[in-house]
Amino acid sequence: MRRSVVAVSGVLAAVMLFVAAPVADAADGDLIVDGTPYHDLAGCVFFGADDTHSFENNTGNAITLYETADCQGDSSGVLAPGESGTYVAKSAIIG
Repeated sequence: MRRSVVAVSGVLAAVMLFVAAPVADAADGDLIVDGTPYHDLAGCVFFGADDTHSFENNTGNAITLYETADCQGDSSGVLAPGESGTYVAKSAIIG
């Protein structure tokens, strides 16, 4: 009986982790960076070593830009859907 309770508890814990885990949905539309379209974006996106880029947000989501390659630290800008501009950024988080 005790083994059954432990087994059921383990299964329930695994199910709770699966249900509680956030799911990153890909953004609809394109983010254009220096003329190059990026499709189906989700999570942190790295744009390369050059710091200054031209951005055009054709997605339905806000895009937060970062000067670091790993989407950490202070943001260098936020592009609302439909906005464009030139920013110092190496990475971005969509949504």
